[in-house]
Amino acid sequence: MRQILAIGCAALALVVARAQLASAADLYVTTTVDTFDGFCDTHCSLRDAVHAANADPLTEDTIHLQAATYELAIEGFDEDASWSGDLDLRSSMSILGKGPGITTIDANFVDRVLDINVPGVDVTIRGVTITGGRLASQYALAGAGVRIRSPGGTVAFETCILESNLSFSLVTTAGGALFVEGADVDFRNTIIRSNSATRGGAIYTWDADANVTLERCAVYDNTTFGGLGVIENSHGTMVIYTSTVSNNLTASGHAGVRNYQGTLLIINSTLSDNTNAEIIAVEGGGGLVTLTGTLIVGTCFIEHPTAIHSDWYNLESPGDTCELDLFQDEYNVADPMIGGLAFNGGP
Repeated sequence: MRQILAIGCAALALVVARAQLASAADLYVTTTVDTFDGFCDTHCSLRDAVHAANADPLTEDTIHLQAATYELAIEGFDEDASWSGDLDLRSSMSILGKGPGITTIDANFVDRVLDINVPGVDVTIRGVTITGGRLASQYALAGAGVRIRSPGGTVAFETCILESNLSFSLVTTAGGALFVEGADVDFRNTIIRSNSATRGGAIYTWDADANVTLERCAVYDNTTFGGLGVIENSHGTMVIYTSTVSNNLTASGHAGVRNYQGTLLIINSTLSDNTNAEIIAVEGGGGLVTLTGTLIVGTCFIEHPTAIHSDWYNLESPGDTCELDLFQDEYNVADPMIGGLAFNGGP
């Protein structure tokens, strides 16, 4: 009996020890200097904290940032362990700042800012500005701000700003702020502005497993060099809900939202003043844009009527280019009665 009790106690102790070993850690960044020794203790850089979280793949650690700017300074390219260049997030984690414009991660044009390149990870980034990502090469490049290639993974940006990230190449670039392949990505209460790339100056999705949602977001002042939309949904599924896409630019082509062989739903949103077209609907094998309760100030570029579908209560101004065909829709509206893009209070 005593032997059985002893075995039971030993087994219980082992379970407790394993539970403690697998418990998530709170990692507090104590310096803004970009150093790396691989340990997050009393002296912990952001790179150290990411390395520590990566070393604990069975849990979702939380990295806490202060009201400060964290500049990346260790140069390096195409390295996937966070030793240099961008910060490689290789396990599930949360990165929590004090608010956009208060807490900033600045790549300082050393590399992109964040790279999520492992299947099935869950990452949350909250209250942070992501800026200063720069990719420049003779090769094709993707994601100057954040690159996500994580089949089965989920990434959430909550109350963030992604701005001033630049990707250019002699070949092509995709995703100034974000490139996503094979993951679910949610943006909430987030601003995406002043980013640049050949395709998808703000966002580029690639493959049928990419799912992107923008909710209560503003996407403006981004540039696409190739004229194929500052938001390009290529093969994936995208939902733009209660958001604004405005004042995006291109020297030639179209600077609005482009759908190519994907599914795009635009709900209760405003698209206005984007160069040459607000929506670019390319049929390309069955892609479909569905509009619900959306205000379009500008024009649509539609390659085939079946590439766009109205689902009630949309308005186009000033013309009739978006194939709005339900009696609840309005088009040829001379004055949409909206002002310029501005902050007007609210949460």
